[in-house]
Amino acid sequence: MTKNTKRLIYLAAFLLFLTLSILWILHRIQEPPITDFQSARQAITKARKNNAELYSKIEFELSEQCYDSAMSYWRSQNERFILNRDYSYSKVYIKQSRTHAEKANANALKIRMDLKERLNFQIKDLKEQVSKYQAIFSKLPVPSEIVSKNSKGQLLLFEAESTYTRGRYKEIENQLIIAEEDIKNSYKFATKLLDEYFEQYPSWVKQAEQTRIKSEKSKSYALVIDKFSRECYVYYKGDIKYIFDVELGKNWLGNKNYSGDQATPEGMYHIVKKKLPNKTKYYKALLLNYPNDDDKQRFTIGKNNGTLQSSTKIGNLIEIHGEGGKGIDWTQGCVALHNKDMDVLFKLVDEDTPVTIVGSLKSLKEIMQEYGQQKD
Repeated sequence: MTKNTKRLIYLAAFLLFLTLSILWILHRIQEPPITDFQSARQAITKARKNNAELYSKIEFELSEQCYDSAMSYWRSQNERFILNRDYSYSKVYIKQSRTHAEKANANALKIRMDLKERLNFQIKDLKEQVSKYQAIFSKLPVPSEIVSKNSKGQLLLFEAESTYTRGRYKEIENQLIIAEEDIKNSYKFATKLLDEYFEQYPSWVKQAEQTRIKSEKSKSYALVIDKFSRECYVYYKGDIKYIFDVELGKNWLGNKNYSGDQATPEGMYHIVKKKLPNKTKYYKALLLNYPNDDDKQRFTIGKNNGTLQSSTKIGNLIEIHGEGGKGIDWTQGCVALHNKDMDVLFKLVDEDTPVTIVGSLKSLKEIMQEYGQQKD
């Protein structure tokens, strides 16, 4: 073997050793999990965009915790000699981070959609309740605290609906709970008020029919005033000849109990005096015989059982008069007509003309059905 041949063999052996050494070193060097980190970061960003921190809080927090742990291990390994770096823990944590982020995102999408549907149903239901309240119960003289509660509920509902349209569903859950409580409680209060009031409906129908029959038999005029519908029916010989709109006392729901309660009385009365413009400040007036015997008896019972204070007065000067047409119930207990209607009525009636005032000529069931509600 020649000297040159030996040199070539030694050189080849050295190069082989060098190549193997380099390959061994390269094999020992671990690649950092950059792609895994990018995937995990994208998954977290997507989950955050879908509000996973609100709708799937635990999974989302686990995702971020695993991401932070993976990043911490990565940084610690980068401080070591290149051949001693080990990214295995970092790889485990970053994969867990991505898994939790994807699960958080899926949970958030489902929970958000379920919440969206539930809130949408709740908003629609409350809007129906408000519609019913406004249609019927705005007519009722309910206590101011009930009106305030309903108004507060409507305001919260309006704000919740506005927030809902912007997709911020989680923010309005508590708002709708309070709104629902305020609106439905005010509705229940008013419903109970009506139920109790309409217990007298059979007697109202009976009194109105007696008045109609009286008009028929006497071949004369008689008046029936329906408080709920705000209408005055003018009968002649038992038939309705005119129907006039009326306005009542501010606290018209229920009977008049004492002077100053601003309630319009209910019962069977008659006209005792016709007042021309120079005798009344309300254009023209028809004075009724309030209090009648039934009113006096009820007043006496109220004072005896302590319902009314001993100093309370029964009141008087209940009239059918003009200056109506204001669109609200504003009198101290009288029945107000528009002046042009008062002119017509004033010519038709005389002293002793029967006047019957009732809560309603329609049952509560009929009224509810007219307003799109069902009443058992």
